[in-house]
Amino acid sequence: MQVFDYHLNPKLKRDVNFQSFYFQPEDQEQEKLGSLIIVGELNNFLSKDKKLLDQLANKIKKEFYSNTKQESKEALNNALGEANVYLKSIAEQDSQRWLGNLHLAIVNIKDYNIHFSKSGNIKMLLLRGREYIDIADNLESQHSDAKKYFSSVASGNLVPDDKVIIITQYLTKFFETYLANHLLNLESFTNKKIDKFIRDKKEEMKEFCGVLLIVLVNKENIKKHLLRYFLPRTKTKKKITLILLFILLLLFCYLIYR
Repeated sequence: MQVFDYHLNPKLKRDVNFQSFYFQPEDQEQEKLGSLIIVGELNNFLSKDKKLLDQLANKIKKEFYSNTKQESKEALNNALGEANVYLKSIAEQDSQRWLGNLHLAIVNIKDYNIHFSKSGNIKMLLLRGREYIDIADNLESQHSDAKKYFSSVASGNLVPDDKVIIITQYLTKFFETYLANHLLNLESFTNKKIDKFIRDKKEEMKEFCGVLLIVLVNKENIKKHLLRYFLPRTKTKKKITLILLFILLLLFCYLIYR
């Protein structure tokens, strides 16, 4: 899995704060749950709410990885429940300016399984082959109730070369007008190529700002799957030893039966 993360014109709007977070498993136990991606935007915020996105993302991450015995979807549901509790507590402290101004997308990817949720005005697309699909179209898009800002989690299956694209609201028009068709016809995704597309539209980009985050599901995951199928979870040195023994066994079989 590769992540391409672009923050465009962060100083264009003083009352708009947007951030992205990419959390990877820190040990073998956490690998069972997969990776966690959060993209957020906060509009018309007060100075005391400037760290809201960071605090919220860290609380979601902490809860998500807190119990590695549960399934990924259950972990995400629990993490979003924790986020609801946190936002409710802020609202009760007479800090409700974020209501209606907080826009978040949360994505969990484990191998070829994806679980996600969103709240507010934020776009989540799946690029598969030559087609864009709005995967979050049926999710509840806005909540004015602090008690349950996140209410539902959707799930699906990915295939190699799928691209999951998250776009904050003030960048949507720029993406649809200037980038979507270029990405649609791109044979291979690299930072260099995407950077060039964006640079070529430098003048047009001046009036837009936000996060464009692209997750590429590449074929390296298949190799990882095959390796885990043949080799059990062990420490790194033991894994290397087992790999070498496996290669020697294949070579031995080849010499005998050729």
